[in-house]
Amino acid sequence: SDAMFDHSSATVSHISGLEEYYFVIKNLEPLESYFVRVMAYSAQGFSEPKMAVPLLSNMQTIDIELVDTSGTVDFSETFKVQVTTVDGFQRITNPISVYATSREVENELNTLGIIGAISVDREDRSSVFDSSNIETNSFDIRYAITLVGDDEISLSVNSDSLGPITAVVN
Repeated sequence: SDAMFDHSSATVSHISGLEEYYFVIKNLEPLESYFVRVMAYSAQGFSEPKMAVPLLSNMQTIDIELVDTSGTVDFSETFKVQVTTVDGFQRITNPISVYATSREVENELNTLGIIGAISVDREDRSSVFDSSNIETNSFDIRYAITLVGDDEISLSVNSDSLGPITAVVN
């Protein structure tokens, strides 16, 4: 309804020979949703406005934590991420090393082709000693995966190749 709009408007004028038109909306706040509608104007007047659609789609962050306190982690452990959409469509990544960089995890998720935009942050909380200076050899890697798309998505971890490592998805 028109109540959703503050009646701000802008006009992009026709320029002879120009085939592409664009308009930059300035001063938008990060992580806010905006609705934009477009009308065309010709010699016959204005077109009917198109239905407003959200400019910023659904955004969610999912954490994957890989933890082991046995001290027996080697470089061979891998995990796979299964992505499930709200309509039940599922895809699974190729094996990802437990030592993968954030870019490697992001690239693997992008190969699935069912997620809009993806950003992955990696934090290594592993330690050789705990706070009392006792040797622990703990392994603790966390991936914060931010997804922006049209639908809510869930992630799960296939841990068949994780060995002693436990995977937790939040």
